[in-house]
Amino acid sequence: MKRTWWLGLSCVLILALVAPFAAGCDKVQAAEGYVVLVPRTLHSGSEGSVSFNLYGSGGPVRDRVEVRLLQGSREIAKSNATVDGKGVVVMAVPDVDEGEYTVVVKGTGFEQRTPVRIDRTPVLFLETDKPIYKPGQTIHMRVLTLDSELKPVRREVTIEVLDAKGIKLLRTVAQADEYGMVNLDLPLADELNLGTWEIQAEADNSKTQLDVRVERYVLPKYDVNVDLTREWFLVNDEITGVVSSEYSFGKPVKGEMEIVASRYVGQWEEYATFRTDIDGKADFRIPAANYVAGVPEAGGQGNVMLDITVVEDVTGYVERTSRLLTVADSPVNLQLIPEGSVFKPGLPFSFLVITETPDNQPIDAKVQVEVTFLDKDFKDVKTVKQDVKTKNGTALFSVDPPADAVALSITAQSEGKYVERVMESSY
Repeated sequence: MKRTWWLGLSCVLILALVAPFAAGCDKVQAAEGYVVLVPRTLHSGSEGSVSFNLYGSGGPVRDRVEVRLLQGSREIAKSNATVDGKGVVVMAVPDVDEGEYTVVVKGTGFEQRTPVRIDRTPVLFLETDKPIYKPGQTIHMRVLTLDSELKPVRREVTIEVLDAKGIKLLRTVAQADEYGMVNLDLPLADELNLGTWEIQAEADNSKTQLDVRVERYVLPKYDVNVDLTREWFLVNDEITGVVSSEYSFGKPVKGEMEIVASRYVGQWEEYATFRTDIDGKADFRIPAANYVAGVPEAGGQGNVMLDITVVEDVTGYVERTSRLLTVADSPVNLQLIPEGSVFKPGLPFSFLVITETPDNQPIDAKVQVEVTFLDKDFKDVKTVKQDVKTKNGTALFSVDPPADAVALSITAQSEGKYVERVMESSY
């Protein structure tokens, strides 16, 4: 009997030829040759798979195979299965210490063994309840320990916390629960080293780290909100709305409000300032923008930016907010969508008419549509005019192109908005 061993980077490949037996796969029999693929590394507490390929002179053969895991000479795991030519035997690896072990594979007429390594390195996830803390607050930490199949495992976890100067403030060892979790709280003193703190977690050979900041930050004392009469305005419309400001406990803020309005004309340009007193709420009225530059991101429409500042009377504390508005030249946006890229003379052809508000909400509108057909000399051969009424923002419009039409021009207009399309025919 001849056996050849080949060691790969991540597995062990066993090749062998054995004495021939009768061919056929309908019953268990010995293989004339076999290939067995054994992982070089198994993971403690998980499953390992060993692949078999059994063959004879007549093709694949069927055999009963066995896989055993040994610690020294002691068997600690075993699995067997019937392999029909090709197959995989799955073996449950017990929760054992990390180290070198032996896998034994066996079938009719052959038995081989190879060294493997069992790894206990878990996957660690470390998180905190927020990324920044103030002195006097509590850092809530959680570590999640998972195996190689991302299932929770119970592991002993070491957690350390170092302040901004690298001084170790905490070191503790905790056992993960049945869900693989360790929860830990660290109350912060009122006087400590500010800056970036480092949290480390380690279990077996696995280690992870998370940085948090400890700063004397100040939360806003009150909120500033803006309610507009609508989300868009015409270029000649005044911009109106209400600014509201109140403390976190609900009391209205008294002070002064200022709004600076800027329009986009290729660059931002301040064009109006509005000031008034505020007592929880204040109405505002900004002059019309009159002209703006259309931008692709707004579908060719323009923008106005409102920068709002509220200054508290007693303390002089300042809070700010901003609001970007859409400015349009018409209350209706029009689209013409043809049923195809070309039309065929003599056959009906349809267009979908879409009407929307500048903030892309469907709107019912009356649209004047005009279609002109041109012949090969680009002379008008037929003109169709029709009023189309959209319902829920859409309407279908059909025309009958003449037999000698080679092109058409369609225009649509509503509420000062105008769109045009030119199309060619196809025979």
